[in-house]
Amino acid sequence: MPLRPWQALIGTLIYAAAVAVVSWHHGLWRDEVRALNIASGSHSLAELFRNLRNEGHPALWYLLLHAGFRITGSMRFLKPLSVLIASSAIYIFLRHAPFRPGQKALFAAGLLPLYEYSVMCRNYGIAMLLLFAGAAVYRRRGSGSLRLALLLALLAHTNAYALILVIALLSAWVMEAFFAPSFLSRRPLHVAAIAPAVLVGLGVFSAMWIMYPDPSTGVTHLHTLTASDLFCGLRAALLCPAHVLFFRLHGTADSPALWALLATAGMLVTLLIWFFAVALLPQVGLSLALLLSATGFSLLSDLIYAGSLRHFGQFYLFLLVLLWIRDRDDTVPPRPGWQCRLVPWPLSRLHRALAPYLAPALW
Repeated sequence: MPLRPWQALIGTLIYAAAVAVVSWHHGLWRDEVRALNIASGSHSLAELFRNLRNEGHPALWYLLLHAGFRITGSMRFLKPLSVLIASSAIYIFLRHAPFRPGQKALFAAGLLPLYEYSVMCRNYGIAMLLLFAGAAVYRRRGSGSLRLALLLALLAHTNAYALILVIALLSAWVMEAFFAPSFLSRRPLHVAAIAPAVLVGLGVFSAMWIMYPDPSTGVTHLHTLTASDLFCGLRAALLCPAHVLFFRLHGTADSPALWALLATAGMLVTLLIWFFAVALLPQVGLSLALLLSATGFSLLSDLIYAGSLRHFGQFYLFLLVLLWIRDRDDTVPPRPGWQCRLVPWPLSRLHRALAPYLAPALW
């Protein structure tokens, strides 16, 4: 249930204090310092975008670092900025998310918001903020479509995995809008109906253009992929997308028993993903978004760059966002009757109640 503003503020202050203490003792590591060095060493925006070539990240986080360094003249703003961004995300979650207070507290005390997306000064904390902000305004997308589109366009410019989430959400949004009676009866199509999708599309393509590496890069083998590689990656993504959660451990499995255990874990998590997809079926767009994001994460990790905890943690955030949207979305009733009968009431209630408790265990 949404909390009152003062309750959300107290919870956020407690969270911010805990994060600030841990952040104070946190030693910055290579990737945190590298992004800051690129931003501070660029004397203009044009130079900043040139320096981002082959970094594999969009520009939003670097633009924030560039502006912060130009305003403060010091690199010490990095940790306060990261704590502020994460605390803002937690406030939105506590204030607007439809989960129970205990579930919200459990999430805020988890590894991802308490360390990976706050103490670690990377571009994943701002992805969490924009995801939660988008979920908070998704219910009002009829009157605030441009606001939601702007949030999604910015989210696409945080990191590659968030870009996949934007594409998945855009697919759900377009499917819902296309099958809505008000959309089908609108002739001719008004510009305001397509402007949000165009804005998100521009955000997606501009982020892809910034991230796309040239053949000289040594970080990824994107330019040497063969049709066989693509086929194998797509097959694995469709059959067992959760195998990427244990991708790096597969290479260290020195016994058949350990390999079988890791493969079984991947299949069990894949079944859990399908469980949530079926439970979301009364809103087909959200179910499609979940499956698209799982497939996209698998392909990106297998074919381009192997993901780790902070990358796959965004899938967990996305799962919470889908449940958030579904629970609060009373403007779009379930349409096909067969879908409602396919998902019995206990199953729908069960997945919504258990998700914030089960999902942290996966990460």
